[in-house]
Order: sequence, then structure tokens, then C-alpha cells
Amino acid sequence: MLRSPSGSAGEFSIHSDRSSEHKSHHVFAIFVACCTFFIVLLFTTGAFGHKLGLFVNQSMSLSDKYNLHKFQLDVTPAEWSFMQTGVIYLWQGIWLGYGVSLICRQTPEGYVYVLYPVLPPILYIVYSFSLACNVAWLLIWDKEYMEVALIFINLMSVTLYICLGISMRRLSEMGHDMVRNKLTKDMWTIRLLVQNGIGFYAAWGTVAGIFNFAIVLTYRTGLGDGSAGDEEEVGSTVSLIIFSLLILSWFILDVFIFEESLRYLVMPYIATLISIIAIISKNWNPNNRNAIFTLLLCCATFVLTIVKCSVSGWRHYNKPIYSQTKKYRRPLVNVEGRNLLQEQ
Repeated sequence: MLRSPSGSAGEFSIHSDRSSEHKSHHVFAIFVACCTFFIVLLFTTGAFGHKLGLFVNQSMSLSDKYNLHKFQLDVTPAEWSFMQTGVIYLWQGIWLGYGVSLICRQTPEGYVYVLYPVLPPILYIVYSFSLACNVAWLLIWDKEYMEVALIFINLMSVTLYICLGISMRRLSEMGHDMVRNKLTKDMWTIRLLVQNGIGFYAAWGTVAGIFNFAIVLTYRTGLGDGSAGDEEEVGSTVSLIIFSLLILSWFILDVFIFEESLRYLVMPYIATLISIIAIISKNWNPNNRNAIFTLLLCCATFVLTIVKCSVSGWRHYNKPIYSQTKKYRRPLVNVEGRNLLQEQ
């Protein structure tokens, strides 16, 4: 039986009725996220948008859909790299399905999603907004309003990172309690399925934002005239520099600052590596400075990925975050605190 931190079963029973009831606002937030995700799938396939006349481009090919043939830059990825969106959306559907399943799971003390709101309503609302930004980006990108599209793709990525932060903070607050009450499988499901799925999506959005930024810098600011030459390379060079700084900043945050929260988050590295390899495969030219830059960035990212995995693996075995035997570093979430979390 679950007990309050003070050990009083009676104190817990006073509040347990609240955990045995569904939270309508929580269920509604999950429903909104699932509906929004379904709309994204309809627009991503292209068929639905074409039938409604929302897309200017009538081609169903990835090259035409993302204007890869029109905007030839040194950071333009190969067409095959956009096929990873299928994996991303499949992953999102699976973790949303897990979120729905929590509504149906009940313990003697109450519903799991109420007792342990690691995926709170605010996460689903912010995630729904991110999905809406994805749809807006597709529509605006299709009409080639690149400056506006850049805003929406960055909004999509930022809100996905916010979702990650929300989930990781909640898991940090409730992790010890979940381990103590034998919900370790759920903890790992959230880490590997939910957080890595959102991280994969966010990293892909970041790369798409870099590509979008390079287009705006080259074709909309007068930096380049669209012809091959040094002027056009500048936009790609600036974008690669920003991309490099983002990768380095993420690695520092990951390994040195928020290591415990980000320890098991690896998909942003994988998505980044896939995208960089796609850029090299399309634009490799040993006489091009941006091609050399991209190759060096790929090697550096690969090394950072190996370091990340090695450090995380070593700390997993030698410095576990949650342990059944060691003294807890922070008190368990008490009943009153948990009820406050349920209201959010």
C-alpha cells in the first residue's frame, strides 16, 4: 500500500479519493493533443491539403514538397533525409498512445496519471501548439513565405524543447517515488519513448530551421543573388556556424549542467548526425569550404555522441540517479504536493 512520507496510512486515505477520480482537464488535454497530431498526419501526407487546395505545389515528391530542387545551398540536405519524418511521426503516435493508456491504468490508490502526473496537461497543451506550428510551417513553406516560415519552424522546435523540460522536471520530482512504488517500467518508458521521441522531433525541427534560415539569409536579404559563387556560400557558412554553436551548447548542457535529466536522451544526437550526413551526401565537393566545414562538423558531432553515450553509460552504473539502497537526496513528493501537481 502506498503511504504518505510521514508513514501515516490514515493521512493518505484522506486524500486518496481525489486520485481515484478522472481529471477531466487532463483527459481533455490528451484528447486535444491526439486530434492535433491526427491533423498533422493529414497535412504531412499532402493528399488532404491538396484536396482542399491549401498547397500550391501539387507534386507529392519530397524534393518538390520541401523545395529542395529550387533552393540549392551548401546546407541543402539530400531528399532521403526527410524520410526520417515518417519515423518521427510514428514515434509520436506511439508515445501519445502510451499517454492514452495511462488513463485506463488504475492502482488500488487511484489512476496512475493522477498519482504521478509526469505527463501533465500543460505538456499536452504545449505539444499541441507545437504540432499546430508544424502545420502552419508546411502551409507557409509551400507558398514560399520563407521569413514567416522561419518563425513557425523555430516556434515548433522551441515548444518541443519546453515539453522536454516539463517532462524531465516532473520525472525528477517524482522519480524516487515511482521507483519506491515499483513503477520503474513506466519511468523508463517515459525516458525512452516519450522524451526521446520528442527530442528526435525537436532536433529535426532545429535542422529544418537551420535550412530555412540559410534560405532567408541567401535569397531574401540580398546576401546572395541565387547564382553559384562566393556570395551564395556566405549564407550557408553563417548557418553552419550557428548550427555548430547549437550542437556545442547542447552538449555542454547535456553532459555538464543538466546531466541527470538528460542522461538517457540520445535521439537529438542521432537526428543531427543523420541530417549532417544527408548534407554531405548531397553537396560534397572537396574544393568547397562549406563541404569541408560540414565534414568537420560531422566528425565533431560523432565524437560528441560517443562521449555522451560513454559518459551516460558510466554514470548509469556508477552514479545511479535513483537507488533503492542509498539515502534519498530529496524528500518524496508528499500528498499535499502531489495534489497541487494534479491541479496544474
